[in-house]
Amino acid sequence: PTIAIGGGLTTRMLFVWPDAGKRKKVAIPELTQEVIDSRLKLIQDLEKIAMIAGEYNFDPAAKEFWINWYNAFEELDPRRLCKDPSFNGWYTRKPLFILKVSTLLAASESDKRLVTTSHVKRAIKEIELVESRMTDTFVSVGRSEISSDVATVIKIVNETRVISEKLLKMRVWKDIDYKKFDNVISTAISSGYIERKLEHNGKRGLFYCTTETEISVD
Repeated sequence: PTIAIGGGLTTRMLFVWPDAGKRKKVAIPELTQEVIDSRLKLIQDLEKIAMIAGEYNFDPAAKEFWINWYNAFEELDPRRLCKDPSFNGWYTRKPLFILKVSTLLAASESDKRLVTTSHVKRAIKEIELVESRMTDTFVSVGRSEISSDVATVIKIVNETRVISEKLLKMRVWKDIDYKKFDNVISTAISSGYIERKLEHNGKRGLFYCTTETEISVD
């Protein structure tokens, strides 16, 4: 529910947003010897990791790097990757996520309980990879009655790059009737994610495309 977003629960989560679809098609999944060997090695490694106990510390270079990064970090930096205000609370915990991932990376490589600069830098990179798409997590959640419908239309246009109004209506008619469609499409356009065009590949009519797509206009 909308009331839960931005509170203590969601600030403690990393929201991973994938939309690339299937990486590949496999008719009959089978375990290769390489996969079997890797699985055995992973189990053995996890057993060793489970035995690690004690405090983790920075090495001197990593400590200096972390202090400088932390002091320069601003929760409300206008240049931050996720500008959705729903994640303002999440940004107060971003440094903690980086520390946790840094520790996990150190544990995955050694039992020395020592966090290096490379661990911290990689943790920042991995967190920011997730962070850059977090704004899509709650795109369908809001007080507006048509927020989910707008998100659906934007998703379809993003997938097709260019789509005619006729085809778009055919894809959404079960959820968006003709009376609601004009409101939904106007909201989607005003959001800045899609545009309306009058011609595409020599065919006249109404077409919708992503804001980055260039198509001919009379």
